Amino acid sequence: MLLTAQLNTNGRISRQVSCLGLRSCVQGLVLVLMILTCVTSYAQNRTPNVCAAEFLRAFGLAYESSSEGSQASVTEEDFEWITPPEFAEMQRVTDALLTRFPPDTHIYVGLGRSPAPIMAMLEAKGIRGTHSLPLSSFRSHPESRNWWGYTWTYAGYAGRLRDSLVDKLFRHFAHFLPNIAQLGQKNLVIMDYSESGLSLASAHSYLREYYKAQGYDGNILQVAFNNPNFQLVAPMPHGSVIGLQQPRLIHKFQEAIFDDFAPFGGFDIAKQETRELKPNPRYCELVEHFRRLLTASRLPGE
Repeated sequence: MLLTAQLNTNGRISRQVSCLGLRSCVQGLVLVLMILTCVTSYAQNRTPNVCAAEFLRAFGLAYESSSEGSQASVTEEDFEWITPPEFAEMQRVTDALLTRFPPDTHIYVGLGRSPAPIMAMLEAKGIRGTHSLPLSSFRSHPESRNWWGYTWTYAGYAGRLRDSLVDKLFRHFAHFLPNIAQLGQKNLVIMDYSESGLSLASAHSYLREYYKAQGYDGNILQVAFNNPNFQLVAPMPHGSVIGLQQPRLIHKFQEAIFDDFAPFGGFDIAKQETRELKPNPRYCELVEHFRRLLTASRLPGE
């Protein structure tokens, strides 16, 4: 501990024990515990759970958010706009997902910011093996080719990324996604809220290329949560579309209301670096809110 001398108003010197040393010791111990927690999580799920940030905030330690400046803690009042019917709908679609693609044989990846509430619901239900892949407005189709100065692409897509960007994209995948040893015999499910399916199909194509190069022989599946009134442009395999039925929830997805709660911010592969991304503490608050609602909705004895 550090001792500091202080002269009081009567001219006498009193000694005051500073809490600085004790606080430093406590913070050091907390950081060591966090490192051990993250190492364990890394070994099991590749990327530590974003919500481990709550552990840091509980001890008053610094935590960087995905946006500039400090984030105020989100309270229950901040979630009043999530109505009971909307919450029930999110339970329904996640249950449909888990029924079609059971967690004992699948690992789930949310593509970009749109599926934030779906990923939060999965975490709130205690589903392990969830990952988020920051990737925004991605329309590049890997099978596009340049012939004699002309770029041939599929309708609605941009051309194939140049080789340097493909390398960068694959490093981005390696940072956020499990490797083939961690996937084991499980299949990979990538998910997005989509009304065209273009970003999902583009990411799916590059992910197949990425994992094929590693020798992965499992399935990489797509799931689109969408408005049933819209016809997806990109064809999806049977059973890969889960339609939303709650109009107000559909509207909130369309207006990108949930983007502020995504685990990470938007990411443009051509303009940003992976190291610039920071976990978003608001996502952790959304997970905790869903956990409380799930607990409150359980019948006595369940």
